[in-house]
Amino acid sequence: MPDALRGLILQYTSSDIALNKLTQEVSKNSLFRSLIGTTQTIDIIEAGIKANVLPEQASAIVNHRIAVFNSLKETMTRDTSLLKSLVEIFNLTYTALGETTIGGVKSSSGSLAPQMALHGGLEPAPIIPINNLPFELL
Repeated sequence: MPDALRGLILQYTSSDIALNKLTQEVSKNSLFRSLIGTTQTIDIIEAGIKANVLPEQASAIVNHRIAVFNSLKETMTRDTSLLKSLVEIFNLTYTALGETTIGGVKSSSGSLAPQMALHGGLEPAPIIPINNLPFELL
């Protein structure tokens, strides 16, 4: 790790200037950015059971690692806004977060309905200060 970045990490809890510089530096590097921001990946995709036949339905599991400064609700709202753009393009009925939208003037040609897994999802773990007794002991 570069010395300048290490210095900013040590100073960010007591200096807003160091925090802003650290955020700028980390945002430049995709590896570092993934360590501090919310990330997502598609883990499992399921669809048809035969080759050369369009499936009647498909599903995907999207896994998120939610950053400590984000929340489950913020992540769900972001996903909803991203998926909502597909509603008009593909003339879908869209149901998410208790709201239903129909994308076309006529009846829809399908539906898109994101759902929460893991019994409603998990909020990120809270930030634990590093200058407390358990960390000092370690």
